[in-house]
Amino acid sequence: MVRNGNGRGAVKRPEDNSTSPPMSKKRKVQQPQQPSKTDEVETLRSELKQLEDERRKMEEYFAKEVRRLKRETIRHEKDADHHEEQLQITLRDVETEIREMKKENERMKLEEKEHESFMKLVEKARETDIADKEDVLQNEEKISQIYAERINDLKQKMKSTDLTAEAEEIVAEIVCERCQKGFKNVAKDEKSPKILPCGHTACMACIKELCVDGHIRCPFDRLFMKLDGFPLPTNFAVSSSIDKS
Repeated sequence: MVRNGNGRGAVKRPEDNSTSPPMSKKRKVQQPQQPSKTDEVETLRSELKQLEDERRKMEEYFAKEVRRLKRETIRHEKDADHHEEQLQITLRDVETEIREMKKENERMKLEEKEHESFMKLVEKARETDIADKEDVLQNEEKISQIYAERINDLKQKMKSTDLTAEAEEIVAEIVCERCQKGFKNVAKDEKSPKILPCGHTACMACIKELCVDGHIRCPFDRLFMKLDGFPLPTNFAVSSSIDKS
């Protein structure tokens, strides 16, 4: 206890160290302002402008896409036309090649046929070569014998009488040197004189006998020749001699 100046004792209260929380001041709560109609109009205008910008961009994009697609379509059409043109050219080339191959095939077949005919003729010539040599000797002997007989016959007739028309016919007779038979001045007759490609003359009968598959071997110079299927020319010099005789 502590005495004060009045002699009275005063009771000292214990100090309270605890602090009381401060009192907060009340703040005024601001109420949100309601947008005015002008603001709403501006907002709508802004949104409309934004939408128009987006629409314009979309239109530009679509226009570009349309132009691109048109270019692509034109390019593809050109490529398709070029491809079709190349295909047509290739097709024509293939058709031309096929025609050329057919021609070449026909030519080879013809050459093969001609070769076979020629080989047949060569084979026949080989087979008959020895016989031909013997025939030549026999023909020479036969010719000599015929001329000897004619000369003897002519001598006998000349002893008995003057030269008669019969003897003149024997002397003047012109014969084929292969078969020793007289020529006849008839174009289509078997004994008509025909000129071979080598220049020798033989009767039509001998030529037909010697001809094999369009080829012939001359009985005089032994040359192989091809007959083209055309009629052989007539030896008019021999024909004229026949007429004169």
